[in-house]
Amino acid sequence: AFESPYSLVKSIEITGKRNSRAELTVEMFGQKMDDSTFTSLSDPTEHEQAAANLFSLYIDETGAGIGGTQVTGTLMDFGWKLATGLGPDQRIDGNLYPAKHVEDKPALVIDVTFEHNASAVTERTAFKNKTRRFVRLKWVGTSVDGVAGKTIQLDACGTWENFTKI
Repeated sequence: AFESPYSLVKSIEITGKRNSRAELTVEMFGQKMDDSTFTSLSDPTEHEQAAANLFSLYIDETGAGIGGTQVTGTLMDFGWKLATGLGPDQRIDGNLYPAKHVEDKPALVIDVTFEHNASAVTERTAFKNKTRRFVRLKWVGTSVDGVAGKTIQLDACGTWENFTKI
């Protein structure tokens, strides 16, 4: 196990393809890496793979309604990537690691492949009209200690930037 002081996330990405598990990629930066050990609190007791097929897609016209309209039989694969805008700010100061960071504007990109059906036609019309869409990707896993389920919920608001036929 390792630990690194002053660590920040540059980007986080979740991708999903049919009939496989969703994948999480995190790009981080920080100072030097030091050997460490896990504490008993950081040892997960249970883990579960998030099957991409078990994600649900919701597309709504208002923020108040986000998560209200499930779109079924349409999503074939997805990518959700947030670039945080954070980056290392290295100086010539006798260290091989940054002591500061820079902040730029964050950016979110959602890349989806739709089956050509009535829902896809609706989204293509929204693309042509530059209509703002409120999108939610959601996965709910098994319950933890009989209480709430493990959940991945990714929300976004924006317009489709391109929409091509496959």
